[in-house]
Amino acid sequence: MFSSLRDRAKISFQSKKVKSVIYITQLPSRFDPLTERWSPTVDVTAAQLLGELRFMFPPGINVQDVTTAAEEMKAALANFNPEEDHFLPMADPVLMVLGAAQLGARFGRFSMLKWDRHARKYFPHVIETFQKGKSE
Repeated sequence: MFSSLRDRAKISFQSKKVKSVIYITQLPSRFDPLTERWSPTVDVTAAQLLGELRFMFPPGINVQDVTTAAEEMKAALANFNPEEDHFLPMADPVLMVLGAAQLGARFGRFSMLKWDRHARKYFPHVIETFQKGKSE
């Protein structure tokens, strides 16, 4: 009976539709000269519990032209829904700042994921930005 309960829980978990999307700026990776491939240096599979993972930029790119990167970031975030989706800034600091700045300017409020090393999972945090001309 115990294994059947486990099986039912597994089926129930798999049948739930995940609506949220996790927008990850870039997966931190290291280039392996032996295989000539990029290998991830972090495991983000725990974020899948909160939604579908979408990587916005490939590993290993070096942002030289911020204007082009900003345009590409805008396109990558075009379908971001601040009511359901989450932003997970990782890897290149320029990409992290561009993403957060664009979401803040566009919505004023968005959800960002933060890893809790003690709980060993991601938690959403609501980020509220100031609107133009308003301050506290």
